[in-house]
Amino acid sequence: LDFKLNNGNLFPAVGLGIGNMQRDRIPNVLGTAMLQHGVQLVDTAMASNTDAALRDTRGLQVVTKVWYTHLGYGRTKLAVEDMLDGLNGCCAVTMLIHWPRCRDDISWMHCAEE
Repeated sequence: LDFKLNNGNLFPAVGLGIGNMQRDRIPNVLGTAMLQHGVQLVDTAMASNTDAALRDTRGLQVVTKVWYTHLGYGRTKLAVEDMLDGLNGCCAVTMLIHWPRCRDDISWMHCAEE
């Protein structure tokens, strides 16, 4: 089952979260999920450090997240580049900000205005 996005692309409706999975188990679990259950979407995050376990997997849609400690243009850009390097071009990637709470110590978030 896929959702059709406004741009016409399809996005899988069901996926597999691997954030807390042991890295050495990911290839086997993911292989089974893909072959036996048709899973095409994987959810992970920078904080779980599991992106690199996907680098040899083809045909997936990956949702990954920049950890909140890497907010701000420069740090976020470096984090995204690191995650994309770790994935090694294996998949289509959707990048999100993880835990986007307002922080007073980050001036551009303008917390007082919320």
